[in-house]
Amino acid sequence: MLSYKGVDENLKFLILEIKKQLDDTLNILEDVSLYSMEKVSYREDYIDYLKTSISKKSYNLIASIPMEDEFDTNKVMTFNVIAGNLEKIGDHLENIIRQASYLKNKNIIKKFRYQAYFNEIIKGLNLIEESFFGADLQKALIICETESTIDRLFEKDFRLFKKELKATGKNIDDYITTIFIFRYFERIGDALLNIGEGVISSVTGTRIKFNQYLSMKETLDIHEDDFSIETVGDDTRSGCMIGKLSRDKGDDQPFVAIYKEGKKKKIFEEKEKILQWEQIYPGVTPKILKYETSGAYASLLMEYLHGKNFYEILITKEIDILAESLARIINTLNDLWTKTKTKEKVNAHFIRQLNSRLTDVFRLHPYFQNLPTTIGSLKNMSIKEMLKNAQELEEGINAPFSVFIHGDLNNDNIIYNENIDKVHFIDLHRSNRTDYVQDVSVFLISNFRLPLFDKVIRKRINNVIDEFYDFVVSFAKDNSDDTFTVRLALGLIRSFITSTRFSMKKDFAQDMFFRGVYLLEKVIEHEGPWKDFRINKDILIYN
Repeated sequence: MLSYKGVDENLKFLILEIKKQLDDTLNILEDVSLYSMEKVSYREDYIDYLKTSISKKSYNLIASIPMEDEFDTNKVMTFNVIAGNLEKIGDHLENIIRQASYLKNKNIIKKFRYQAYFNEIIKGLNLIEESFFGADLQKALIICETESTIDRLFEKDFRLFKKELKATGKNIDDYITTIFIFRYFERIGDALLNIGEGVISSVTGTRIKFNQYLSMKETLDIHEDDFSIETVGDDTRSGCMIGKLSRDKGDDQPFVAIYKEGKKKKIFEEKEKILQWEQIYPGVTPKILKYETSGAYASLLMEYLHGKNFYEILITKEIDILAESLARIINTLNDLWTKTKTKEKVNAHFIRQLNSRLTDVFRLHPYFQNLPTTIGSLKNMSIKEMLKNAQELEEGINAPFSVFIHGDLNNDNIIYNENIDKVHFIDLHRSNRTDYVQDVSVFLISNFRLPLFDKVIRKRINNVIDEFYDFVVSFAKDNSDDTFTVRLALGLIRSFITSTRFSMKKDFAQDMFFRGVYLLEKVIEHEGPWKDFRINKDILIYN
């Protein structure tokens, strides 16, 4: 069992100190003559000391926990979450006390129900120890619910503030001071919510917000807490929460599903795209089990797809199913593109896509704007000027046919089940009918940009890129796609340069940027028919 080495005692003392400060605050609101600056400063210093002590001890404790023990690490990290938010509560209470000392008419604040706020706050504080140390999910949920109650109290009191001000027109300063005081109560509710969510995360073993937890329960249509949650991947770029849900139904087949929650527009689009895939190419996407909306958010409960994503397969040396998985990906894409091919000419507008992300690239790598990017006749042309020229050229370079594509064919959006030799696609909200080169360039660069430089792994990556490249060149030739190479160059320009915004490794990001610029130069400098445009596939090989 994990020994907390005194950090638990510090946390208990911190909770006790905040309770004392809460009592002091209530007493001062009842009788401001009890205000003592010396007492306030002393308690503030002691709270800061306890919070700092918890931080130091918990970080030292984390260093002693084995890396594979994620549960204990998460538990210790929660000490900091709770302590940090308790310190915020202390700061807010201190501000309430200071504001109360400015009140001239002591009866103004007594028109409002400040006692109700104290009742909610003390209820939340009283449950922290029991919920955290007792791993009690229900008590953690009650802590979270205090925030909603405090918000409702504040909304009601704010309406009363406006009504009183309009009716009296007097004691304006005191009313404004009172509004400030009640705003600090509302902020204390936010801190209690953070504490409750921290405890929920420590109990479930995965980072999760209160509303997401409630949404999961509602989506699963259960009232008991008989399910476990496991975070799947790191979807911070998309802003969605993705979790693997498991529930033992008491038989040989436990319920397992993927839960995804995020902004309503994106989740709705993904649901619609999955339904579209089922019509166009059934069996390659997960089945939708349930779709729910709540305000600005929505959630999807989807079939759990067994297998590994291609990224995991690519970087795993021990279990080598790389050849089989890549062959199945190639066969699936060839079949998909062949079956969905139409004679409609389309343009993916790769440079336009790049321009929409260029600000993010320069925000992380501002020096890219000033690097010498060109040689020969294009010397001194800025990257933005080069992109403008390329975008004008691209308008006249259409794909001779359209196909249905994934839209975001990164290697971690492909699942391979070796038991049935089948590929599945996930994260489908960008699927549409357009140029297949969109998926080609994204897949190629999603492998190239992996910041993995072990020689064995890098050789595997290069081999995948080489084989996939040969496949798409063959597909283009078989389908009389004369402008494939120049469109691939445009797609690679887009993917090389935009991928730098995900890389903190300067040398590697700069390498990708210059590869994109090199292709950009070749496109701009090309003379003659686009069918004669050529690139060397070594541009995709990193050694």
